Amino acid sequence: MKKFATPVALVLGSALGVSGPALAQVPDTLPGLENAPPFVADVVVNNAQVKNVSYRMYYMPGKMRLESLAGAPGGEKQLILSHLDQNISYVDIGGSWFKLNNNALGAEGLNYGSTAGFRTRKLGKRTVDGKLCEGYTFTSPDGSTLVESWMWGDYPIVSTVKNRMGVTTAKYLSLRPQSTPESYFYPPKGAQIQDLDAMGGAAGAMGGMGGAGAAGGMGGMSPSDLQKLLNGQ
Repeated sequence: MKKFATPVALVLGSALGVSGPALAQVPDTLPGLENAPPFVADVVVNNAQVKNVSYRMYYMPGKMRLESLAGAPGGEKQLILSHLDQNISYVDIGGSWFKLNNNALGAEGLNYGSTAGFRTRKLGKRTVDGKLCEGYTFTSPDGSTLVESWMWGDYPIVSTVKNRMGVTTAKYLSLRPQSTPESYFYPPKGAQIQDLDAMGGAAGAMGGMGGAGAAGGMGGMSPSDLQKLLNGQ
């Protein structure tokens, strides 16, 4: 049975102030990612709210580094260091570092999960980005989420998610198997890191991020507004 992981990039959309459904900058499920060996790829995302938003992804089992390349909200560079196996992420916002508990941000299922309970169907084979891929669909038990994924061996090449937030497609371009140094997944030495879990009431102050899940967002707050909030201004 194929497995999927929910990447923290969805949460990052909340942290960096993408409002409403536009939080789906990357699919909230990426089938096959959990089983994928180390790789590097340029991930290009499209949905009704964002067009051709791209990230350089460095993936190691349990860890992900996402560097914005083009189309970032507000035009600001984004850097996410996600530890999916520990349910935490480090986010660089305008040179300030924050440590985030993924669940506290209201993203559902951020830890690794499996497609147990999902209806799975094989789609056959097709060539995607010059690679012969095998396709799968995964449908949630209540039918609210449909995921179509085209896999190149153990690597995801295209993922399309249809759910209450709309339709989001992520394409993994120029994917190449490659290990990444452990240091890439941590803030630089000496960085001052603000731990939101240790900041009393901070998660509560970010109210809109709970309840409706990541789609709640922060009402379109900009990165600078978020910094002010976190600094108690």
